[in-house]
Amino acid sequence: MLSGSGADGTIGLKAVKECGGLVIVQDPGTAAFDGMPNSAIATGLADYVLAPERMADALIRYVRQPYVQAGDDGGDESDSGGEDLDRILELMQARSRHDYRAYKTRTLIRRIERRMGIHQIDGMRRYREFLGTHPGEVEQLSRDILISVTRFFRDSEAFEFLKDAIIDPLVRGRVSGRPIRVWVPGCATGEEVYSIAMLLMEGCAAANRSCDIKVFGTDIDVHALDVARTGVYPETIAVDVSADRLARFFIRVDAGYKVNRLLRETVTFAIQNMISDPPFSTLDLISCRNVLIYIDPAVQRSILELFHFGLGDGGGLFLGSAETIGTRTDLFAPLSKKWRLYRKLGNRHHLQRRHGAEADRRRPRRAGPAAEAGRRSGTQGAERRAHEHFSPGVHPPDRRNVRSRLCRRLRPVRGRRDVEAVGGLRLGPVRDGPEQGAGRSLVAPRPDLLVEAAFGRS
Repeated sequence: MLSGSGADGTIGLKAVKECGGLVIVQDPGTAAFDGMPNSAIATGLADYVLAPERMADALIRYVRQPYVQAGDDGGDESDSGGEDLDRILELMQARSRHDYRAYKTRTLIRRIERRMGIHQIDGMRRYREFLGTHPGEVEQLSRDILISVTRFFRDSEAFEFLKDAIIDPLVRGRVSGRPIRVWVPGCATGEEVYSIAMLLMEGCAAANRSCDIKVFGTDIDVHALDVARTGVYPETIAVDVSADRLARFFIRVDAGYKVNRLLRETVTFAIQNMISDPPFSTLDLISCRNVLIYIDPAVQRSILELFHFGLGDGGGLFLGSAETIGTRTDLFAPLSKKWRLYRKLGNRHHLQRRHGAEADRRRPRRAGPAAEAGRRSGTQGAERRAHEHFSPGVHPPDRRNVRSRLCRRLRPVRGRRDVEAVGGLRLGPVRDGPEQGAGRSLVAPRPDLLVEAAFGRS
């Protein structure tokens, strides 16, 4: 990416990065026009930021790396990874608190080898040692593995089919007082979340309906979520977003376009790991596109079960163009094999029983006379039903933690104060007041259950 004005090339840059390519950007200080270099750097996807005279040498050294010359078919997985790969993943988990073993082994190796090429490191053991002394590289490797690249209305024909088959009928048939609930796991920088929210708002306008729209975008990439929450995108989104939609849903700003208040209020962003954290529930649609393709097949099957559990009866599942439900035809039926759109089959009772049993095994047991009295109390049945409905597979929070985190926010009421009555709630970071707006409050299996009046909205 060389000297130039505007944000031209940013879309191409993202496409190159998604395929594991190399991104070199001219140092803005050496550019006659720094608009394009600054736009590229702002994406966080640049591997090198160099003066032009240094670019050729960096490129030559990169392509001479053995793994680049071998291509995708080069190298044996056991030789390329082994113990060193395990140690790298352990180091990443210790730093990021996320376990990356669910990703396909070859995907992990390719991303690690790409980082090795950038630093001209010729062995995985040396790269492992490099990670141990360069904490910033651990974060860069994590971001490479997550591949937080997306676009507005990616595969526009697929979104048109989604609109006709799911969105419009959903809006027309929704009864008053029941919100429309959509979950976009692995949402990256939020374009897909806003795309679906726009379709829902357009559907409501076309049907002359006023619906409560709740679109939840989740990811484990904190930097990507910051972009999503801010809602500011480069002017190149005009390639994917029509002029009418730009005028209706965005505000022109110096950096490009910013989502307007009405669109922003329909969406909520939160940190959530769809592999290990509990899913949302009573959903009308789950859109998980171009994420499962990087996940190990066995883990994919478990994720599809969670999606089935989270969807309401007849809910829709929207996957990427290279993804399918595989053998899980017992859970979903295709609405369009071409556009990877599916509808949930059956109900969630069998999965709910299974997750409820797992939750019972993981929940710490209460002990002592007071606990026995609590078990005999008439509130026990209500607690059990609340756990089953809202929080399959979640540990109750530590009550001392609840007291210290919430005493400044919530007043206790008369009656029983056993926090296990809301044991499905899991505390997330709390900021110091609603004026900060973007602070997260309570992160739960139903993350829409936020105390927004006290904590603000993400």
